[in-house]
Amino acid sequence: MHGCLFVLMLFYVVGFWVYRTVTQPHRTLMVAACKGDAATVMRLLASGSDPRYRDEKGRSAVQMAAGHGRTQTVLLLLRHNADSTEALIGAIRSRRPALVRAILKARPDALRTWEYPVPPVEEAASYGDSDTVAAVRALVAASAPGRPVRK
Repeated sequence: MHGCLFVLMLFYVVGFWVYRTVTQPHRTLMVAACKGDAATVMRLLASGSDPRYRDEKGRSAVQMAAGHGRTQTVLLLLRHNADSTEALIGAIRSRRPALVRAILKARPDALRTWEYPVPPVEEAASYGDSDTVAAVRALVAASAPGRPVRK
C-alpha cells in the first residue's frame, strides 16, 4: 500500500515539474511581451519559446503586446512567426490605429490570412473607435485588387 502511494506521489511531483518546465518560458514570454521588454522577448525567442503559445484563457503573447500598445514587441513577435490575426485583434480591440497600420506594413498579407469569424471592419466597428475603423477600412480598400479580403 505504501509503495503504491509513493509511486503516485512520485508521478505527481515529476508531472508537476515537467509541466512547470515546459510552460514557464512561454508564460515568461507573455509577461515580457505585455510589458514591452523587447530584450527579454528576443532572448526567450532565441532560446526556443513558441510565439504562438496560448495561455489557459486563449491569449497569445502578440495579442497581449498589441493590447498594451507595445509596437516594437509586436513587430518582433511577428518577425518570429506570431499570428498576424491575433496582433490585429489586439490592436483593434485596444483602439490603436497606428499599431494596426504598423502591423499591416510589417505583414501586408495580414488581412488575407485573417482567421477570425468576424470580418476586420466589423471587429473594429464593434469597439466603437472611428479612427481604428477608418484605418481598417482604408487598409482593406488598399489591398491588392483581385485578391479576396474579408470586409
